[in-house]
Amino acid sequence: MTTPLRSQPRSAINRRRVIPAIPLPVRRVLLTVHVTISVGWIGVEASLLALGVAGLLGHGTSMLRSVYVSIGILGNTFLLPVSLGALVTGLLLSLGTHWGLVRYYWVFIKFVLTAILTVLSIFVVNDRMQEAAARVTALQVTASARPDPGSLRFFLVVACSVGLLVLLSTNTVANYKPWGRTSYGQARMQRAADKPRVNSRTGQ
Repeated sequence: MTTPLRSQPRSAINRRRVIPAIPLPVRRVLLTVHVTISVGWIGVEASLLALGVAGLLGHGTSMLRSVYVSIGILGNTFLLPVSLGALVTGLLLSLGTHWGLVRYYWVFIKFVLTAILTVLSIFVVNDRMQEAAARVTALQVTASARPDPGSLRFFLVVACSVGLLVLLSTNTVANYKPWGRTSYGQARMQRAADKPRVNSRTGQ
C-alpha cells in the first residue's frame, strides 16, 4: 500500500542528491567561515573606498604616496583571498545543503553576483590598484614631484563603491531570502511530492 508524499519533500530531495549533503558540524563551521569572510570582504572594500576618496581629495605628496601604496597592499594581501574565499565557501554551502545552487532565486543571484565581483576584483580592480601604487612609487626619487595616478583615482573610487554596494546587496538578499523557488526548484519539489512513499514492510 502506498500513500502520497505530502510532507518532508526536502528529505526526499536530499535522498536523490548527487553531491552528498554536508554533515551538520561541518556545515556550521563552513557557514561561520563564509560569514566571517563575507563580512571581512565588506570591511576591505570599505577601507579601499575610504583610501580612494582620500587619494581623490588629497593634495599632500607624502599622503598620496601612502594612500596608493596602502591600496596596493590591501589589494594583494586581502582582496584576493577574501573574494575567492567567499565564492568557494558559498558554492560549497549551496551544493552541500538543501538550498542548492539553482533551486532558489536568491541563492543563484547571490552566487552570480559574487562570482562576477570576484573575477572583476582579481583581474581588473586589483590590477589597477597595483598600477596606481607603481605610479606613485616610481616618483619617489623626485621629492618635488607630486604623485598622480591619473584617471585611476576616479576609477578606484567608482570600482570600490560599486563593489561595496554589491556586497551589501548580496548580504541583504542572504538575510531576507526573497523571490522563492526557481522553476527548476519548483519542478524538483513537485517530482519529490508526486513520488509515492514506499512502505518499509511490504516494499510496495
